[in-house]
Amino acid sequence: MKVPPADNILQLSHEIGHVYHYSCLNKEAAINSNCSLATMEATAIFTENFLQRRMLEICSPKEKLNMLSGILMRYVKLNACAWLEI
Repeated sequence: MKVPPADNILQLSHEIGHVYHYSCLNKEAAINSNCSLATMEATAIFTENFLQRRMLEICSPKEKLNMLSGILMRYVKLNACAWLEI
């Protein structure tokens, strides 16, 4: 069985973080369910980072290098976009 790329798995965990956040908000009154984008992203990024750390613990040295390279590239892209206001 072919294992999907780490980026796909991490993206899925990010989206699951959003699902979890919205499921928690669903239990709240409407007045309490409005929150900022930063708050919404915090849960998603937490779940992504949680899985990322676990994957780094169990992967081979070659896989770890590939994952760290991908992490670095995403970080550079995100900061470049923010700096250039893209």
